[in-house]
Amino acid sequence: SSFFSDAVFASDPALWVDRTFYIPYGVQQLPKFPQKKTGNINAVFLGRLENSKGVLKLFEIQQQLALRNIKVNWTIIGKGELKNTLVKQWENETVSFYEPNATAEVYEIMKGQDIMVFPTSFEGTPVAILEAISCGVVPIVNDLPGGIRDIITGDIGFRIKANATEAYAEIISHLSLDKTALMKMQQCCYALANEHYNIENNADDYLELFLKYKELARTERSSVRLLNKLNHSFIPNWITQKIRTKK
Repeated sequence: SSFFSDAVFASDPALWVDRTFYIPYGVQQLPKFPQKKTGNINAVFLGRLENSKGVLKLFEIQQQLALRNIKVNWTIIGKGELKNTLVKQWENETVSFYEPNATAEVYEIMKGQDIMVFPTSFEGTPVAILEAISCGVVPIVNDLPGGIRDIITGDIGFRIKANATEAYAEIISHLSLDKTALMKMQQCCYALANEHYNIENNADDYLELFLKYKELARTERSSVRLLNKLNHSFIPNWITQKIRTKK
């Protein structure tokens, strides 16, 4: 993500100027925008079924939606330690659980979804979000630093304050009642994914950068490389170790 590219540059601007690059991650793209079903809004979670991904927050969001009389068809995709807990928690609700073994299976399920609900508390650059927008699925996710802020802008999704389940429910309610706005965002998701997160294009960009290694490599020797001068039998080990630690 640009977050880490900026962090590397900031660590030593003189050293890294013109030598840090942000190339977005890429995922498979669909050849055309998928047909969406009419009726109740379809909400999906895609990820590991564990606390850090916020899966137990999904039911809290569903309870908020029930208070608003908003009907949602839920799909939970993934494996993890909380699977049995979730099945029991959702036993009286409209929900489907899937454990696909291949990306093609994930995409087949995702194509029929409208929104992705992702109350995760720890992420870098979530592949799940990139796969969602590639399928025209609008992401609603906790606002975390890193790749999430690169990907999700106002025209394709929503970044929510952590654990604000009522805010999730409010946005889902709005999109459920305004299918025109939902469709517009879905199409923006699909277009953005094709333009910026196409794995074929981005893989070419990475290869092009790798081929510039000799052009971009530093000509001066680094301090780490100079540490090999300490490898002499006449220098006591404790001195060598102290200098290496300091470096």
